[in-house]
Amino acid sequence: METLIALIQAHIEHAHFIIFGSLLLAGLNIPVSEDAMLFISGVLARQYPDQLPYLFAAVYLGAYGSDLICYSLGRIVGPKIVHISFFAKMVPPKRVEKIHAYYESHGIATLILGRFIPFGVRNGLFLCAGLGKMSFIKFALADLLAPCVRLVVASKIL
Repeated sequence: METLIALIQAHIEHAHFIIFGSLLLAGLNIPVSEDAMLFISGVLARQYPDQLPYLFAAVYLGAYGSDLICYSLGRIVGPKIVHISFFAKMVPPKRVEKIHAYYESHGIATLILGRFIPFGVRNGLFLCAGLGKMSFIKFALADLLAPCVRLVVASKIL
């Protein structure tokens, strides 16, 4: 992660592309911290105000794209993965059903609150939404608002 931060700071004119790409990789469950990318963008936006619109777009679209990738993995690849014993232990069908029921009863609140939980829980929620066959349109529309809420909260902290 330190190498990525150094790369971003050394190439500020391309920072938004690096951050966007890193966030998309996080959607594939590659260990890139979405939170770190968010805070790095905030610090860079403060140091380089002319980069603010690009950094905002990179973080927003990267986080949103990451969520759609993770959901799609659960929807398309997930049903095949849960039949492999190693992965079946990680995501038991009862847990997927429980999370899907939670999505049905609490809707957008699940996505917004789940966005604030680090350490893979966020991707787990999105993956389970795909595994539970949540409507893609419903997921995409609800998740369109969730990164915005997170960015507003983070901007208040910085």
